[in-house]
Amino acid sequence: MRKVREGLAGNFDQVDPEFISLREELERIFKKKNLAEVGQDDMKTNIGILETVYAKIKELNRKNDLLRHKYHGDAKYARIHKRLLENPALYGDKQKVFDALNGVKTDADQKVLDMEQILDNQTYFEKQMQGIVLKRFRTEQKFPVQPADIQAINRLLVREYLQEGGRQI
Repeated sequence: MRKVREGLAGNFDQVDPEFISLREELERIFKKKNLAEVGQDDMKTNIGILETVYAKIKELNRKNDLLRHKYHGDAKYARIHKRLLENPALYGDKQKVFDALNGVKTDADQKVLDMEQILDNQTYFEKQMQGIVLKRFRTEQKFPVQPADIQAINRLLVREYLQEGGRQI
């Protein structure tokens, strides 16, 4: 049970539908009990199910770590990458998504390094990011993104940067 809890706690993308499904499966096992209150008897009864859930959590965390590694350890870009791939009709090419986001990361990180207070002015930061997103997704990678798509990507990025910086969204 400890390994399962640690596996859940170690996941950096807790809004991932796969993660949510595993957490809900674990909660169902223990009939909506608070996971901190689960006793040994409950654990023994459900050990086979727990082992299956643990294996799935471990595999999900492994995949997440590989994706995070692609973005030089930056979990926010791994999360954004996963959210974009949830729309395979528009973002079906994983390599192009990576190339676009990696370019956005380079540009955005440089902007933040050059002027950290840019995060204090959310509206200005959003406008700066929108230009970067447009350039990297539409111009360079030729994604058929519409203005609403650019805004959606931009919202994901801005939210991640502001949360990372401990700023109110």
